[in-house]
Amino acid sequence: MKALENSALPTLSQDERYAAVVEKLKKLGVRVAPRNSWKQSFGSMEGSEHFDEAVRLGAQWREQANRGES
Repeated sequence: MKALENSALPTLSQDERYAAVVEKLKKLGVRVAPRNSWKQSFGSMEGSEHFDEAVRLGAQWREQANRGES
């Protein structure tokens, strides 16, 4: 860690680092969603007929992944 602390690299804020990464991705042709766009869809599935099934399948997948199964 000391090597990083004494580095000649400029210290960038989190927002500046995010903007730099987004710019590089866009130059590579990657479509980047607006920052925090996930907030618009968060919770939108609740109440749908598929919500409980999605929750169940997610829990099942996480359980298998944590045991190292595929």
